[in-house]
Amino acid sequence: MGVNWWTTPAEPPHLDPIDNFWHKLKEYIWREVKHRTKQECIQGIKACWVTITVEKCQRYIGHLNKEIPAVIACDVSAAGY
Repeated sequence: MGVNWWTTPAEPPHLDPIDNFWHKLKEYIWREVKHRTKQECIQGIKACWVTITVEKCQRYIGHLNKEIPAVIACDVSAAGY
């Protein structure tokens, strides 16, 4: 079909800081918002979004400081964090 693509190795989600945020967002939506409509879900996402601070982002990124060496030491994609 003319699409250029190539296979790449799997990228472990624990090595992607944004995945930590998505996990927290989904958890917040299911535990706190308990939405029944699309609009309630949107409002819940907005409510969670305003709680994201620079410090939280730094923690998500800082987590990699212990994660990456553990992955390298284990020579595997998942290190148990």
